[in-house]
Amino acid sequence: MPLTLITKLLDLLSRQMLTAVQASLDTLSLITGGTGGDLKTEEDFILSLNNFECRARSVEVIRQKLVRYMFPVFSLILAYSTFTFTVAAYFLIQGVLLSGGTLNMIICTSTCVLYLCNLGHTFNNEMDKVVGILKDLNVMTTNPVSKSRVMEVISGMAELQRFNMCGWYCLDYSTLLTVIFLSTLLTPITLIKT
Repeated sequence: MPLTLITKLLDLLSRQMLTAVQASLDTLSLITGGTGGDLKTEEDFILSLNNFECRARSVEVIRQKLVRYMFPVFSLILAYSTFTFTVAAYFLIQGVLLSGGTLNMIICTSTCVLYLCNLGHTFNNEMDKVVGILKDLNVMTTNPVSKSRVMEVISGMAELQRFNMCGWYCLDYSTLLTVIFLSTLLTPITLIKT
């Protein structure tokens, strides 16, 4: 249930960002294409960029709150999964057959870690799309003031491009690989101790 709520929240945030940047792109194409819309000036484009930046800031605030509240939970899941994988590998190396409960624990832990890392990775990909559209906007615009404004917005998006968990780790596939690596590193150390 909580993971579904987090998924829906991150999906909503990324869709909100994509909608806002698409509105800026549409505004610029109306200005440069001259398709007869109501928008005639670069000021309209700057205004739409300001609107986008306000939305980006609100998404960042919500993401920071989510990270602040969920950091202990996510960290415990990652630590528990590292422990579970290490113990399972130890038992397998010792020749102990894993019972159904142990296998279920490994499967559940693996699923949770994979799900969380996929969630962060998907959010990162959506934010990368937004930055790509902003870079396209920068190429399309000819006004130096608009270009500098777009570059300001792009630099402001840098923090949203990585799902940073309080500076300890980023929630993406590299974290999944780190958990697997730590598990494989800790297993021989455990064997040496016994």
